[in-house]
Amino acid sequence: MRLKGKRVLVTGAATGIGQAVAEAMAAAGATVIAADLNAEGASATAKALYKAHHGSHHALAVDVGSEASVKAMVEKAVSHAGGLDAVVTVAGIGMHKPFLDVTLADWQKVHGVNLQGTFLTCREVARHLVAEGRPGALVTIASGAATRASSSVSAYAATKGGVLSFTRAIAVDLAPYGIRANAICPGPVATELVERAHSAEMRKSFEATVAMHRYAKPAEIAGAAVFLVSDEASYITGADLAVDGGFVNSGVIVR
Repeated sequence: MRLKGKRVLVTGAATGIGQAVAEAMAAAGATVIAADLNAEGASATAKALYKAHHGSHHALAVDVGSEASVKAMVEKAVSHAGGLDAVVTVAGIGMHKPFLDVTLADWQKVHGVNLQGTFLTCREVARHLVAEGRPGALVTIASGAATRASSSVSAYAATKGGVLSFTRAIAVDLAPYGIRANAICPGPVATELVERAHSAEMRKSFEATVAMHRYAKPAEIAGAAVFLVSDEASYITGADLAVDGGFVNSGVIVR
């Protein structure tokens, strides 16, 4: 099993991509600590992992925008699992709002979760790994929005561009410790949240723009996360892996 013996913390694990990442990690042999603001959802994920794969999996409540909450999460994860080897920072929120209507409160809210939450989680896990003298892997979730502009996503795109640059920067800082940091850049993904947020017109536009003419399944993003955590990616750091069906690279598509 590709991740046998590894202990992986997954934030945003109650639903969507995070839930799929937790499932994929457990299926690959890892011990998973599922964390989410939705404590009941995180617990349900951990219970489902045990039922499907056995092993020892754990659930934690966390507000990734809170320094105290993130520190407590990492301390508890280390205590429950006996240490950590990797983290996948899936916790995040979207925002689809015309730029002229974006308020400072909107801006601060999305930055507090997407960018600040990623910073705090990666920093605390990295501090643990360095203190233990262990190599490890940090996987962040950026977005195609980090590199390709779309309408009404200014605040969200700024956070994901920040996540991408942040991941590249910490990859350099952490390389001497044997800690790798890589970002996944998904395109549109068919999660329950996206199903509610994307109008029929938006969905049609995405499907026309993506070279593969469809949304990703959450499991397809999770597969990339498993690879980046695994030893197969031992010489990959500071990379951004587009899992987007050709969204960012597509130009004019004529059927």
